[in-house]
Amino acid sequence: DAGFAVKMLEKVRQGALSYERLESLMSTFAKYEIFPTEMLFKELDFATDPEKVMTGWKAELARFENGEFDVKNELHRNLEYTRFRRIVTHNMMKKHVKEGATFEEYLAVFDKSLDEKSVDKYDQFEIDCVAYEAKLLRDYIVKVAEQAKKRGCGGT
Repeated sequence: DAGFAVKMLEKVRQGALSYERLESLMSTFAKYEIFPTEMLFKELDFATDPEKVMTGWKAELARFENGEFDVKNELHRNLEYTRFRRIVTHNMMKKHVKEGATFEEYLAVFDKSLDEKSVDKYDQFEIDCVAYEAKLLRDYIVKVAEQAKKRGCGGT
C-alpha cells in the first residue's frame, strides 16, 4: 500500500524510526508473507519477540480458513488484508477488482457490512449455497492436487 510506505518513510525522515529498524521489520513481514499495515507494524515494532508474534499471526490466518474470522476484531481485519492483497494482485482477479485498492478502501468494506441490516432469508440461502459450492470446489482442487502429486505431476 503506497500510503503505508509513505507514512513509514516519513517516520524515518522525522527520526521517529531508524531506516535499519524499518528494513528489519519489513524483512520480517516478507519472511512470513504477511502484508504490513500500520497496526501490525506498530505491534511488531514493540514486540519483544517478533518471530513469536509472526508465528502467532500465521496461526491466526490459518484459522480464518476454518471460518474463525471475526469482522469486529481489528487484528483479524488487519491480518485478512494479507489475503485480500494476494487476491487483488492475482492476474485472474485484476479485471474484477479495482487496481491498487488501498487499505482504507479495504477497511470500508467492513465498516459498510457492520452498518447494514441483516440479510433476508433468500439472500442467506444464496450465501449458504455459494459458500457450500466454494467448499466443494476447494475440496476438488485439493483432491486433484494430491492425485497429481502422487503421480509426480504436481508441485507444492
